[in-house]
Amino acid sequence: MLLDLYAAQFLDDLDVVRRALLTAAHVVNATVLEHKFHVFDEGGGITGIVLLKESHISIHTWPETSFAAVDIFLCGGLSPDPAITVIEAAFQASHSEISKIRRGRNDQ
Repeated sequence: MLLDLYAAQFLDDLDVVRRALLTAAHVVNATVLEHKFHVFDEGGGITGIVLLKESHISIHTWPETSFAAVDIFLCGGLSPDPAITVIEAAFQASHSEISKIRRGRNDQ
């Protein structure tokens, strides 16, 4: 699942970013193995990943354009939908675009 957030808030706030991704992992019942975030120079955004037993959730933010790109990759039958709700609420985006991509399809 790819989630693009537009006119988003708090994209340079490490606490908000970390809490949003960890909460997203929690609401989908994923098992967090570890997490790492990097804050770029003042106002430069944040990149981060929450490594899950079931795959990962990652984010890249661009506060200067109020845009964030979030990737939610899950296996084990977990649904990313509750994570989307959490992330959209945390960043108060005016709108978002969701792209669902199936990988490892059995028909190939």
